[in-house]
Amino acid sequence: KIKKYRPLFRVVKKIKLRKFLPSLLPMDLTNINCSHVDIGFLSDMEGDSVRIERKTDLGPGGLTTNRLIVSCPNKDYVNEYSAVMPEEDIIHLLSKSENKIKKYQYDLKHDDINVSINRYTLGIITIDIDASSPINSLPEYCGKEVTDDSQYLEICLSGMREVLKKKRSKVKIKTE
Repeated sequence: KIKKYRPLFRVVKKIKLRKFLPSLLPMDLTNINCSHVDIGFLSDMEGDSVRIERKTDLGPGGLTTNRLIVSCPNKDYVNEYSAVMPEEDIIHLLSKSENKIKKYQYDLKHDDINVSINRYTLGIITIDIDASSPINSLPEYCGKEVTDDSQYLEICLSGMREVLKKKRSKVKIKTE
């Protein structure tokens, strides 16, 4: 049972990311800062969804971040409404999630560019880079760009997009 409290949502303006498939992996990933991320999606009857994320740093100290995230994409950035929640509540919400996905996220820098290598338990690997990074300074291990390919969105990798389509198709639109 979830405790009654008011989560404090904060708005985080995030730069959109460019997503790539790797042409090759940059190095031995075991030496890079890594986090284990559990992601779940919940939806309402209208087919709107919310993301639940539990991220555990696998380095010394093992800090865990538990967040409830509502994303509102715009043209150049994504507004994320994020609330940090108690671990037991996030674990409960993840257990109720209709679709889940797990990944290992490796964070590194390449010429002052933040790079995240995401290794999903499905066997898929993607590389995320800040969209404002110049094209000539991309790491050599970035292969085909898949930023606009929806099959590589986490909501699609989890299978949640199909659940939302079914729910939205059942919603009756009121006409006057």
